[in-house]
Amino acid sequence: MLFQSVSNNCQDGCEDKDDHNVLHRNQNQYKEDIMVRKRILVSDRVRQVNGSFAFIPHRFLSGGFLASLSRVELLLYFFLVVASDRYGLSYYGRNSICSILNVSEDEYCSARDQLIAGDLIAFDGSLFQVLELPASSVREGGIR
Repeated sequence: MLFQSVSNNCQDGCEDKDDHNVLHRNQNQYKEDIMVRKRILVSDRVRQVNGSFAFIPHRFLSGGFLASLSRVELLLYFFLVVASDRYGLSYYGRNSICSILNVSEDEYCSARDQLIAGDLIAFDGSLFQVLELPASSVREGGIR
């Protein structure tokens, strides 16, 4: 009778206590088997924050931003992240960016404009600012 109340709460359709225990023990073991156990691979080359650094929030990946951008948009965004100061500001010019990234002016302008439209960067004609990520990716929200 005690399991009766437990089985009503089990969403996996377990019919009795033994089925419930076996199924859930196997599921937990499966999860443990497929989990990657993290360990340092090259101990003398562990990354450290020394001086200035750039970061991209995990939500850039999990929030769909990475998947929503074209190759050139990603390249420009990552460049601006790496080139920016702690406030997200950088002032590389069009010619320098095109040369460093090996993209045409048209590709650069299109990528820049799409990143602005996606609310990922601001640009005043000479100064870039990488912005805090918006609530959702532009393409996820259906704008593009």
